Amino acid sequence: MKKYILLLFSGCLMACSESYPGIYVDEEEQGRPSDEVTEDSVPIMLGFTDPEYSIITRGIGALEDWSQSENREKWRNIQFHVYAFLDRNHDFQGDPDYSVTKDSFPASEVPYCLVYDRKVKVEGDAEPSLTWVDPVPYYNSQHPDYKYNFFASYLDDARCLSEEHLQDRVVKHIEIDGTQDIITAFAEPTRRQIEQIQSDDEFKYIAANWEDLIYSTRTGNRGISPVFHLSHEMARFKFKVVGVTDKAGEFLVEAVSVTTPRKGAATVAAQPQNGVPPLGVVWDENSRSKVYLATDKTPQTFGATLSRENACFDPLIQVGQGDTIELGSIMLPAVETFSLQIEYKLLKKPESGYFTANYQTIALKDGTFQKGTQYEVVLKVYGPQSVNLEIDSESMGWIDGGTLPPIDEDNP
Repeated sequence: MKKYILLLFSGCLMACSESYPGIYVDEEEQGRPSDEVTEDSVPIMLGFTDPEYSIITRGIGALEDWSQSENREKWRNIQFHVYAFLDRNHDFQGDPDYSVTKDSFPASEVPYCLVYDRKVKVEGDAEPSLTWVDPVPYYNSQHPDYKYNFFASYLDDARCLSEEHLQDRVVKHIEIDGTQDIITAFAEPTRRQIEQIQSDDEFKYIAANWEDLIYSTRTGNRGISPVFHLSHEMARFKFKVVGVTDKAGEFLVEAVSVTTPRKGAATVAAQPQNGVPPLGVVWDENSRSKVYLATDKTPQTFGATLSRENACFDPLIQVGQGDTIELGSIMLPAVETFSLQIEYKLLKKPESGYFTANYQTIALKDGTFQKGTQYEVVLKVYGPQSVNLEIDSESMGWIDGGTLPPIDEDNP
């Protein structure tokens, strides 16, 4: 699938001999070259390939395919936070330490942290690029062969409750309100980076020690920049209402809400395990509470979707037979189950207040909802107090989410 939920910043090149069989380095040519070529300060440059995917972010709408010029300005408004931490290799045999804080960086004698929570943004036109919002950081000139792992994250406007800086990871405890698109990222090299390097003596050393040198001052000096692979941490649910019979118009949708975990521990940087860092969000099941589907009139401030008065449709949604009306979308944690509430009025009894159709356990038969997946929630209205629920999927740059069979309102 061309448009995948992740930013396809190209695949991981795990080992030169396997991923790039055209490179062969004689054993006698694999020795360490002189460090003279890395004495100058080397700025840290970041890169990625064309971002061909869709995400939903608060306040600026959908970020669509970069190749369409009308979509690029929204991309340019996004900022990612970047960390880079020291890893073990043939030059550094100690233990990595991710416990650096803002107050202690960069005081440590061992340069455990190369980049601490620096901001980057997307720029460019036909060819996008990442540029530093903060002053450009530099590689460590005293240790040209020290290896660093690079991470990037985007927490949208989620509320940060606290931070933990542990020995092997950085965790941010966050709270969401159903509008945030949480993204984590790890930098991995690409095949094209290998192809662009000249076959000189230093390149032979880098090729023979690829996994120990990505990313380092030496590779930075050769123009090998960290390339990020981004992953959505939320699932997206799009809601629409369909009128099935001629009595459907007697049903007026007033509000839609979901009960879901709202607090989680977001690991934004972590020591890789078998080459893969355990990034992502662990959600607190005890933090479940109600969030409403935002309408066009819902204030774009954090927490506005927690209040029913901010999320009622005005005018109420009335759907006739054969009509299909889009209600909006909501970003939810990819957990096993959630509950759904449809609040509605009856056309002939508006003075009687609103009714609620409750679906207590929305779940997939074969597992949990998947992060980075878009699901379509279809409300099929047959008449007063008669609503069936279906959850289908559609791609639009996100993973196909599968199909959930219809749920009977009387047996949710």
